[in-house]
Amino acid sequence: MKVYRCRSALAGLLLAGLLPMAVQAEENPLARVESFLSATGTMSASFEQVLLDSNGRVLAESSGTMAIKRPGLFRWHYTDPEELLVLGDGEQVWNYDVELENVTVASQKETLAGNPAALLAGSGNVADSFSAEKTWRGGETDWIELVPREKQRDFRRVRLGFSGDTLVAMELYDQLGQTTRIAFDQILQNAPVDDELFAFSPPEGVDVITAGGLTP
Repeated sequence: MKVYRCRSALAGLLLAGLLPMAVQAEENPLARVESFLSATGTMSASFEQVLLDSNGRVLAESSGTMAIKRPGLFRWHYTDPEELLVLGDGEQVWNYDVELENVTVASQKETLAGNPAALLAGSGNVADSFSAEKTWRGGETDWIELVPREKQRDFRRVRLGFSGDTLVAMELYDQLGQTTRIAFDQILQNAPVDDELFAFSPPEGVDVITAGGLTP
């Protein structure tokens, strides 16, 4: 899911600069992803995000908090440098730009098919939408690279970084050659998360734009 204003797709990397080491074989990397997802009812964390161009130059940096509640609910709240909310309520995806005072709303099913946001918050089988291309260990992080089975508008591949059974980082590679790196911190897994966190009503006076399979 592409986030407006150079924040790139829904939703890094360990910012200390850990580099991937030699590729290591893993018998079934998709099983590890499935195991993480099946064991995760909820996840919340703070995050730092970096957008890089095709030459590795930093285009933008941002931070905020995120939460998912499986199946189907997610919330990415960017608070720095500007406030932006990307929220999936199970039926629709809301993209609220506070500074510009506009909201874009789209069908969640149409918007997130095969998308990394659906990978984390969805209910389908990972192997139906992604293939595992390679695995390796970088520092203390185990990486798994997934490629969508169907061509996507927004991204070419996604990398998931695990520390033990915890997802600590993601990398998203888009069709323009840009890379979004997300590092998670203060991670809580399977802590209670109220459904109200994933409810959204457009504030009075903001412009609402419908897209992605919805009719005005």
